[in-house]
Amino acid sequence: MMICVLTILTGCSTYNSFKYTFIDKGTDESENVITIGVLEPTTGKNADNGKQEIKGIELANSIYSTVLGCRVKLVEVDTQSSVSATKAAVQGLTEMKPAAIIGCAGEATSLAASEYIEEAGIPAITPSATNPLITVENGYYFRASLTESQMGEGLAEYAYKELGSTQIGEVTVKKHECDGTS
Repeated sequence: MMICVLTILTGCSTYNSFKYTFIDKGTDESENVITIGVLEPTTGKNADNGKQEIKGIELANSIYSTVLGCRVKLVEVDTQSSVSATKAAVQGLTEMKPAAIIGCAGEATSLAASEYIEEAGIPAITPSATNPLITVENGYYFRASLTESQMGEGLAEYAYKELGSTQIGEVTVKKHECDGTS
């Protein structure tokens, strides 16, 4: 009796090995992975914003960890809140050929990344940058946020239509020509 049980268990193990090797052809795990680049500052002056965006990206990835049967793998790269570090980071990231890129937090770093993203032809989206120059004439880089002028128009329309305000003004702070202070 014991020999029969061992033979059946061994046979099952052997069959599974045989099936995996010859029938399933030992599918490579890397074939079932979609890589998404995350281009965010985790150090420097914009680190807090970058870390918040990364938390949101990781939350979405924990909820939607697979797409069409493929595992979604995030590859995070630190822009260090600097234009020069962003250029190096986005170049390294595009060499990995991710399916898409999410980032950057910060207007200047997003502008710096824009050229490299377009050149690589990898679709990218910035969750928070608002500068329209980031995406203008770039068919690969998109913004999730409205531009500041769009936000202003929307607020003015809301104040007029919903709140009944008839006097709406805009406050602009100009920098001093000499020292750049407000």
